[in-house]
Amino acid sequence: MLERNLRHDKAVLAACGGPALSQLALRLQCIEDQLEASGMRLDHIVGVVGRGGLLRPLAGGTYLVNDEMLEELRRAERGDHAANLGAFSGAGNCAAHWSGGIHRGPGFSG
Repeated sequence: MLERNLRHDKAVLAACGGPALSQLALRLQCIEDQLEASGMRLDHIVGVVGRGGLLRPLAGGTYLVNDEMLEELRRAERGDHAANLGAFSGAGNCAAHWSGGIHRGPGFSG
């Protein structure tokens, strides 16, 4: 297990322009760089957790990322914030490096 808090320079984030979602590629690259620097092989990752996000009120707990969740975060109806990238960050890392792809199962629905 690896746990890190990555900080980003405000000027670098501002250069991405647009909403927080425009920072996703930069943030994913920072995650990948940190994993590789820590000696972790990306193709050996068996789980990714993204946290946060300005979603509609939900019961406390853990939710699988699915298309509905990503779409709600993409719309940013409850605010545009970097916390909305947690689900995208986990999904992006899964899709890019897991041979089985991303598991988008039940667990988040309206």
